[in-house]
Amino acid sequence: LPAKSNARSKFLRTLAELGVIPKDRRANPAQTSQWNNLERTLLKDVELLSVATQEGGSLVDYSLLWELYQPSRKVRDPGPGCISSFDCFYLEGEGGCSVLCASIIDYLVTYGPMRKLESVFKGGKFNAYGTKVAEMLHCPFEQVLPADVQSELFELTPTDELLRFQFQRGSHVNNQKLCAEYTELACSDLRISHCDADNKHIVYVAHNFGLREDFCGSYWAWRAFELANAQELQDGLVEEGMLSFPSASHRFC
Repeated sequence: LPAKSNARSKFLRTLAELGVIPKDRRANPAQTSQWNNLERTLLKDVELLSVATQEGGSLVDYSLLWELYQPSRKVRDPGPGCISSFDCFYLEGEGGCSVLCASIIDYLVTYGPMRKLESVFKGGKFNAYGTKVAEMLHCPFEQVLPADVQSELFELTPTDELLRFQFQRGSHVNNQKLCAEYTELACSDLRISHCDADNKHIVYVAHNFGLREDFCGSYWAWRAFELANAQELQDGLVEEGMLSFPSASHRFC
C-alpha cells in the first residue's frame, strides 16, 4: 500500500500548483532534462536497495525526502538532485521560482523476520517496497495534458470561469487508474460537472484549474468516464424499475 503520510496530499497539490510537470509538452526542455537525470539517479538507488543483503533481505522502510526551496532569483540550473519549477524559466520579475530537491533517507532497515511480521499486520506494507517507491516517482511526474485536448468557455461570471474540456478516449486516460491513489490526493479538492462519454470522447466541465489543469486534467477525464458510466447504469436501473428513486436526485457528476 502506498504510504499515507499527512504531508503527502499537500505535497502533491503543491507540485501541481507550481507546475512541476516535466513531461508536459509545454515544459521547458531544461526542466525535462533535470527530471530525467534526477529520476534516473533515484531509480538506481532504489534498485540497489532492493538487492538482498548479506542478512538475506532487501532494505525497506526508507523514505523519499523532498525539499522545496524558494530562492530570491531565477534558478534555471539547480544542480544534481534538483528540478526547477515552471516559473523559473520566465523572465526575471515574472512569477516566482521554486526548486525541488529529492534524496533517499533512512535506508538501513533490513527486511528481516520482524519487518516481515510488521508488514503482515500493516497490509503488506513492505511487499515489493522498491516497486511502490518507483510508482511514487513515476505517477506525480508523468502527468501531462494531451495535445489534442479541446477546451472552451462554458460559463463566465464576475467571480468564476467554467471551462468545457473534451478528451479523446484512449490509453492515456485509461492508464490514469494505475496512479489514482496519488492523483486523487493532488486533485480531489477540485470539482467537475456535466460528465459525459461516447465511443470517442470524454467531456466534463470544470473551473479554470490554472497550472493544475495539466496535472489533474487527465485524472478528471478518467473520473468523468467512470462517473458517466455509473450514471448511465443507475439511469438504466431506474428505467427498468430496479431502483425506485429518480435518477435526477442522485447525480454522480
